[in-house]
Parts: sequence; structure tokens; C-alpha cells
Amino acid sequence: MGINIFTCNYQEYEEKNSEIIKKRESFNYSNNEINQSFSNYDNDFTKINEQIETNDNLKTETNLKQINTTNYPKDDYSNYMFENINKLRENPQNFIDLLENSKKNIKLLKNGKYIFKSRLNVALYKGEEAFNEAINDLKNTNKMKKLIYNPKITIPPPDKEEDIKSMIYLKNEISKLKIKGYWRDNISDPEIGFILMIVDDIEKLPGLKRKNLLDPNMKYIGISSKKIGKTFCGYFTLSNIDNL
Repeated sequence: MGINIFTCNYQEYEEKNSEIIKKRESFNYSNNEINQSFSNYDNDFTKINEQIETNDNLKTETNLKQINTTNYPKDDYSNYMFENINKLRENPQNFIDLLENSKKNIKLLKNGKYIFKSRLNVALYKGEEAFNEAINDLKNTNKMKKLIYNPKITIPPPDKEEDIKSMIYLKNEISKLKIKGYWRDNISDPEIGFILMIVDDIEKLPGLKRKNLLDPNMKYIGISSKKIGKTFCGYFTLSNIDNL
């Protein structure tokens, strides 16, 4: 019995099935085109993400450069405070002797209240006890980075004397800023004001200013001051937020 061998004339097959072949080739081409489109889309999407990340990094770098080019506050009081606050952060233990020597200025009045008697007389709440608490804090505080002066979190000094005394003015300006801590100070002598800011011997929330000044997470500071007539106020703000 012989073996039947199947033979195929390819040219004849193409002629009979030309429509099917065209459709198949068309489908394969379209499929390849779709795959290529998705591949292009993925590449474009990756490039967009990379560009967004680059732009964000450039924005942060630009912001920091803008902040660093304005390194110091405008007035002498604020400059003194800024420089000494950063010295305090760089080495808290260096200021222990300053506080120890300043305790001699604490005076107890006949009415049982304390004052810090110097070029200016400033009311105290606990007197020497508060100084000792501050000294103990400085002994146990590690060195930390300097604060960067940032005009964007600085409270603009008011133009009217009544606004210097006003909590409404202060709270209104604070509401516009992204900050983590703030206070105002009415001691116009920066040397005395700095010592008493570290001690922070007040009845309500004693030591909070010192805690904020020595917070290692803080990055930026704003300081401004204003004196109109005999009325003075210094404004302090602190923040740890980048890209303000």
C-alpha cells in the first residue's frame, strides 16, 4: 500500500485566502502598534514623573537659596537676638555661666515679689528657682543646628502704637503664617531680654520660650521689632516647615 503525500501549492493558497491573510496581517500590525503606543505612554509617564520630582527638588533648593541670601533681620535688636539664639543652640552649656552670674540681679521686694534689677527692672515670678531650672536644662541639652532666618515667617511690625500692645494684631498676623511657635517680648534691651528669654520666668507657661528655642526640630526663625514712643515689642516665630 503506497503512502499518500500531502502537497500544497502556496501561491494557490495565497490567492484563495488573500482576504484572511490581509486581515491577519492587519490585526498583527495593529496589535504591534497598540503595544508600541503603551510602551511610549509608559516612557512618557516615567519622564513626566522624573520631571515633577526634578521640579520639586529645584523648588526646594531655590527656596532655601532665597532664604539663605537674606541671612539676617533688618534691625539691631533682631540681629542681636538672632546671633545669640544660634550661639545658644550651637552650645547650650556656654551660657550656663551667663545665667549663674545674672542671678545676682534678682531682688526680692518687700511685697514678696521678685524683680530682675539692671538697666531695666523686669518683674519675675519664681526668681532664682527659675534661673536654676533653666541652668539645669542647658546642662542636659545637646548641641543642635543653627536656625535659618526666614522673612516669610517674620511678623511685620505694626505702624501704630496701639497695635504694638494689641493681641488682635498679633493673632491676625500669626494666622497668615505656617509656624510652630511664637511669642512677643516687650524688653527693649536685647542683652537683658535675651537672658530673661532663656530663663522665661513667667506665671503662664514658664519655660515654653526656652523649649522652643532649644527644639532641635526647628529649622527657621523670624524676628522683628518696633518701638513707637516708649512702647516696644519684639516678635519671634519658629517653624520646621520647608517650602513655605
